[in-house]
Amino acid sequence: MPFTPYKGYSVPTTGTESGTWGNDLNTNTFAVIDLNLGGIVTKTLSNVNVILSATESENLILRLIGTITANIQITTSCQGVTLVENATTGAFSVTFTNGIGTPVFCPSGHRTTIITDATNGPRVMGSSQVEDLSSAGVIRRQASGYLATDSGATSISFGKDYAGNVVATGIAGDLEVPFACTITAATLLANISGNLVIDIWKTPYASFPPVVGNSICGGALPTLSAAASSKNSTLTGWTTSISAGDILRFNVNSAATISRFTLSLTVTRY
Repeated sequence: MPFTPYKGYSVPTTGTESGTWGNDLNTNTFAVIDLNLGGIVTKTLSNVNVILSATESENLILRLIGTITANIQITTSCQGVTLVENATTGAFSVTFTNGIGTPVFCPSGHRTTIITDATNGPRVMGSSQVEDLSSAGVIRRQASGYLATDSGATSISFGKDYAGNVVATGIAGDLEVPFACTITAATLLANISGNLVIDIWKTPYASFPPVVGNSICGGALPTLSAAASSKNSTLTGWTTSISAGDILRFNVNSAATISRFTLSLTVTRY
């Protein structure tokens, strides 16, 4: 009995199977079509490669579960579309192939749509990154080529070296912030233990230059008191929101002994 080349549907020969062709059609065609369009097969992975049976390969959705302790390769015998839902855990990779070309990566925690054929092998049509975007953060492309979010944490740093002289009071410099963000901490570092107080003034570019009335530090200015480092993660009284294009001015209110400093603002990008 002939079968279709890609999905293996039964094709009764004209004039044959008198009185029985319906059973053949129901079992070997319609039932297989149902699997192709909505069938789900679940495989539990551990540390060995998996070769899907012909019947397993007919399912549209391949759900992978279990804790994997080695890299796993899944081999299918069908051509067409397969949706791979990788719900495994473990610090190892899962790849999918039909034995032709280069296997494709199916990342844990994602649903990957894969097409396969006898000439080109498997190719990824798309992968679900929506799950990764459920929490706030910045979308980044990982080395694997898939998208994910991180916390968006980065830093804005300003530093100045007075070439061996004590840090001078007054305006030390200005810095433009090209992205919107929220300040979450301020860290002040110096070359040696000493005293230093710095204020930060902020204004939009259109209102440049900022003045002391634009201070964002409230009464909790970044300060070193007989120390070489300090960190403020509470930021009581601070104006922590920064808009894209804002200018920060760093003003030294007082200094003793120290000749070089760096003030780093930990921020979360929107």
